[in-house]
Amino acid sequence: MCYGEAEGKPNHWINENIKPSPLTENRLDHRVFTNAESRREIGTRISKILERIIQDPTQNIIVVTHGFALSFLIMSWLKVPVDHMDYVNFKATPGGITFLQEDEFFRNRNVIYLNKTEHLQEKRES
Repeated sequence: MCYGEAEGKPNHWINENIKPSPLTENRLDHRVFTNAESRREIGTRISKILERIIQDPTQNIIVVTHGFALSFLIMSWLKVPVDHMDYVNFKATPGGITFLQEDEFFRNRNVIYLNKTEHLQEKRES
């Protein structure tokens, strides 16, 4: 996500200046900072990128995202229109793995698992 005027600013500045999403207004076009991307813009951009990725004949593809972008990637994968992405937020942690799959028979799209982190756990010797 492009943070507009907040790009490169320290966390204390971001925390003091962020504009939370409105409760009753249009959340899709809200910008958390001046010139930041809106949810609609992020959803549209990620939907287009996913369509390009899907055209690749490779069967297994790894996509690396930031946590916030992952929410829009999942919604795009499930073919949810951008106009319905105004409340989406799938929590993800650094290094978490999400597995998206399309079955070969019905072509249904699945979220097999979300934010799997077992591989990050320190292995203990017995």
